[in-house]
This record gives sequence, C-alpha cells and structure tokens, in this order.
Amino acid sequence: MDNYVKRLLSKDCRIISLPSKYEKKKIIYSYLSEKFDYGTKYSEQDVNHIITENIEFDNYILVRREMCDFGFLKRTPEGKFYWKEERTDNIG
Repeated sequence: MDNYVKRLLSKDCRIISLPSKYEKKKIIYSYLSEKFDYGTKYSEQDVNHIITENIEFDNYILVRREMCDFGFLKRTPEGKFYWKEERTDNIG
C-alpha cells in the first residue's frame, strides 16, 4: 500500500478525507477501486455500500461520481449498473 494512502486512512483502514489535488485523488480512488472485483456488475446501492464501508465521511455520492469521472468505475447511462474496468494508465 502506498505511504500516501496510509496517511489518509483511519486505524480500521477507512479513508478519512479526500485530498484536493487531482493526482492525489487518483491515488485514493485507486486504493478504493481495489474493493471492487473485475467482471462483477454492481447496483448503485451495492456501490454506495462498498464506498460507505470504506470512508469516514458522509459524501459517498461525490466519491461514486468521481470514481466514474476518473475512470475507476464505469456505469450504464441511466446509472443502474456499475463495474470495474481495466485501466490503461499505471494507477488502478
């Protein structure tokens, strides 16, 4: 696990806060994306549950949206299903 990630985790390995810088957020979302399995379709409710189980703050909606915006999760146009897709960069 990245040392930067360790500094932003609570004792029970939940993310304490999101960094403001884009590159640092990518590192955190990469860590969080490890909680999702390739080849599995998740409902929005399932994604929300996984996120809330891994963050200490209340804004799971922002995290879900940014994980899609950053490319760590893909979703159907209507947002009914989400999945983890292979990334082409070195993060995630």
